[in-house]
Amino acid sequence: MDTPYIKTDNGKFINENTIIWAKKMGDCLKVATLQTNPFDPFTNVYYICKSNNPNSYNKLNDKLKD
Repeated sequence: MDTPYIKTDNGKFINENTIIWAKKMGDCLKVATLQTNPFDPFTNVYYICKSNNPNSYNKLNDKLKD
């Protein structure tokens, strides 16, 4: 079963539905998500590198190609 969660390099899991932008940087993706705390309007930025999290990287990278 495919879940909407992606593991980041710092070990956190983020929901794909909260991603507001993603930028490819070599074999890594820089991803920003909506802040889940309504009192903090800033975004969270995470890195997902192919060498650290190949499944998460490939899953998100495939969606960026569309």
